[in-house]
Amino acid sequence: MRISTPSICIATLALAVSASIAHAAGTIVEQTPQGYTLTVRLGSGGHGRFALSCPSGKGLGSIAFTLRHGRFSVTRRGAYHFGGRHDKPDHVRGSGAVSAGVCGAGAASGFSEPAIGTARMTSCPDSSPLSPLRAGALYPFAGVLPGAAQETRLRIEYTNPDGSTAVTHLQTDKAGNFADSHAFPSDGGTVYGADAIPRYPDDELAPGQGCDVEVQ
Repeated sequence: MRISTPSICIATLALAVSASIAHAAGTIVEQTPQGYTLTVRLGSGGHGRFALSCPSGKGLGSIAFTLRHGRFSVTRRGAYHFGGRHDKPDHVRGSGAVSAGVCGAGAASGFSEPAIGTARMTSCPDSSPLSPLRAGALYPFAGVLPGAAQETRLRIEYTNPDGSTAVTHLQTDKAGNFADSHAFPSDGGTVYGADAIPRYPDDELAPGQGCDVEVQ
């Protein structure tokens, strides 16, 4: 008789992982590209509470929900509606809209929170072979992880020409922004190239769009 134990174990593990996402407890805070802030509080048994704030910071109240296969929807009459899914332990994606005039004139009525994208640098210190950065001096770097919730973990890898790498572990704000400062080591006075690459998840093999700099 042949017993298919491995397939049973794999199926059981998959269900356990799915359940851990659907029933993980905690608070998720995200700011959508339209400026709305979502606060999702997750309790045990798939129960939770959803709250929404306008781009101005005005709160629009909260409402309870129950996750069903990781998905949920809420409607607060006269204020807003939202439908989404708990796609990662620390992230929610989905879309909704607020009632006309609730957030004031000029505010977008529709809003959405996408899946987490690829980390990229948005601000790097200016440098060139004729105007390199000074070795040993701290320089600011900034970037964004699109769609990320508050306190999402990622890393920045600063790579020198000799292949050595300095890694900084950091977290995003609720809009997915992050910032760091770094001083590149000296290379004997010559001008050389270096780079800074953000990576999500916090893994050296994760993708990332970095920037190149010249250092002396």
